[in-house]
This record gives sequence, structure tokens and C-alpha cells, in this order.
Amino acid sequence: MKKFVTLLTIVAKLCGIEQNLTSYVSRHSFATQAMFQQVPLVAISAMLGHSSLKTTETYLKALKSYL
Repeated sequence: MKKFVTLLTIVAKLCGIEQNLTSYVSRHSFATQAMFQQVPLVAISAMLGHSSLKTTETYLKALKSYL
């Protein structure tokens, strides 16, 4: 996990992102962009590693409340 966080820090610097880029933030960003690109729910669910579509639906519903 430490290596992943280090890589996220490098990505953030390369992209000019000043905020702390965490795995939580990157998962949310990915899910949001996938949703905007109309990626099928079942595909987003699989990529996030959710065992249930209901989990993904709840996750995305929470994201929509911030938009």
C-alpha cells in the first residue's frame, strides 16, 4: 500500500494536483468519471471490486449527491 500511495503522490505532482491524492479520492474520481462516460454499472462494480451491484448503486448514489 505504501508504494501505491507513493505512486499517487507522483501522479498528483505530474498533474499539478496540490491536494492529497489518496486511494479513496482516486476511487471516487474513477467511479465519477466512469459514471459520466456512461460505463455500464456492472463494469464499474467489477472494476471497484464490489461483490454486489447494490453496493455500487449506493456508492454512485452518494457521489451524485455531491454533484
